[in-house]
Amino acid sequence: MNPADLIVVLASTFFAFLLLFNFQRQKLSYFYNVRSLFYAWCICFILIAYSRIFSFSFNSAEVALYRTKVSLIISSLMAMVFGSLAAILSHYTETKTVRKFLSQIFKKPYPPLLVYYALWIGNIILCIITTPFSITQFRNLITGDVEYAAVHETWYKGVLILLGIPVILYPCLTFFKLSKQHKDAKVRKSFKFFVITLILYTVSSPLFTIVRTYGYSEYDLTYLFQTFLLAMMWYGFKEPTILTGFFEKQPYEISPKRLDVSTSKASTAFSESLGLRHQQLVGRKILLEFDATTNYEEAVKEFLQECQTHDRLPIIFTRKGSVIYSATVNEKNVHFVLLTSNVSIPTQGASKNETLLPAEDISLMLNALNKMLKDKTRNMCLVYDNLSDLIFSVGFEKTYAFTKYVIEMLAGSETIALFLINPQAHDSKIVSSIRGLFTDQITYEKEQIEITKLSKLNLKIA
Repeated sequence: MNPADLIVVLASTFFAFLLLFNFQRQKLSYFYNVRSLFYAWCICFILIAYSRIFSFSFNSAEVALYRTKVSLIISSLMAMVFGSLAAILSHYTETKTVRKFLSQIFKKPYPPLLVYYALWIGNIILCIITTPFSITQFRNLITGDVEYAAVHETWYKGVLILLGIPVILYPCLTFFKLSKQHKDAKVRKSFKFFVITLILYTVSSPLFTIVRTYGYSEYDLTYLFQTFLLAMMWYGFKEPTILTGFFEKQPYEISPKRLDVSTSKASTAFSESLGLRHQQLVGRKILLEFDATTNYEEAVKEFLQECQTHDRLPIIFTRKGSVIYSATVNEKNVHFVLLTSNVSIPTQGASKNETLLPAEDISLMLNALNKMLKDKTRNMCLVYDNLSDLIFSVGFEKTYAFTKYVIEMLAGSETIALFLINPQAHDSKIVSSIRGLFTDQITYEKEQIEITKLSKLNLKIA
C-alpha cells in the first residue's frame, strides 16, 4: 500500500470522526434523540473508507468487485438516512426517537418518503442480485500504480443519475426550506452551508469519473474532495449548539412573564431556618429530602415567599395534583412548568403562568430551563418537584444525568434552586448518588427543616 493513498483515506476518516465527536457533544436535547441517524451516516462513510484501505492491501479484481458492491449498498443506506431526517423534520415533527419514527411510517405513511425509500431499496436489491459493472485496470491518480476499479454499465449510470435527483430534491431541498424558517441567523447559515456540502458530496463521485477517460481511477480525487467537504461540515457545526438549535424549534416559546412583585416586608424565614441571611442563599443548589407524611410543602412555601419578596420569579417544575402544586397553585407570582403525559411538545397551559412539558422528556425540560436562564432581565429561583417522580418515570441513570447537567447549567448564576426527593422511596445507593451531586442538603422531618450539610459560600449580594 502506497503511503500517499493511505494518507488521503485516513484524512477523510479523521474528519468523519470529528463529526461524530460534534454529534456526541450535543447535550440532552431534542437532537439527542435522533442523532443516531447522524452517527449512522458517519459510520457508513468510515466503512466505505476502510473498504478502500482493504482494496489497497489486496489489489485484485475479485476484491474490487465486492468492494464496489459494498460501497454502493452503503451509499444507498446513507441516502436513506438523510431521507429519514428530512421526513422527521418536515412531516413526522412530533417524533422524538428513531424507533417511534419507524413505527409512524407504517401507521401514517408519507408517500414522498415511501417513494424515496423504494428507489434506494431497489438499488440495494439490484446490487445484491446483479453486477451492473465490470472490473478493469486503471492507474492511480496520485501514485501511478495500477489498480482494479469498477466501470458501470451505461444503463446503470443512468440509474445512478436518476437516484441522485431525489437526494437533491427531497432531503437537500427540505433542509434548505427548513433552514430559511429558523430564527437564529447562525443556524440558518450553518444549515444552508450543510445543504451545499451535501449536494456537492452527492454529485462529486459521478462527476470525477471523467478522469477515467484518461486511464486513471478517480478514487483518490474523490476522497480528497470529500475530505474537504467533511472538514467544512465539521467547521460549520463545531459549536455544540448549532445542531440542537436547528432541531429544537418549538411552536410555543417558553418565556415566563414577570408578574407583580409583592411590596410587603421581605421574608427571611427560609434562610433563617438554615442559619443564613438571604444573601447567603444566592447561587445555592439545595437538595430537600422530605417525608411524605409531613407538611413538607410548608418549607417550599417559605422558600417561595422569601424569593418573591426579594424580587425573584419562582419557577416550579411539578405536576398537577402534587402536594406542592396544590399548596402553591393560587400564588400569583409563580410560573409553573407542569409535567404531563398529555403533550409531546412545549404547550401553553390554561393560564399565562403555566407551561406544559412532556413528563418523560428530560431533553425538553433542560431546553426550557436553559431558555429561562438566558433571560438576564430578572432574577429567578427554581423548585424541582420532584426527583423521585422523575426516577420512576425515566430511570435513575437519566435522572442522575439530568440533575448533574442542571447543576452545571446553574453554576456561576445567582439562581437559587431547591430539588426535592423522597429518600424512603428509593434504594440507599440511589439516594446516596443523588446526594453526592449537592453540596447543600437539608431534610424536612418532625415539621421542621433539619440541616444535613451546608457549603461555605462567599457572601453574595442579591
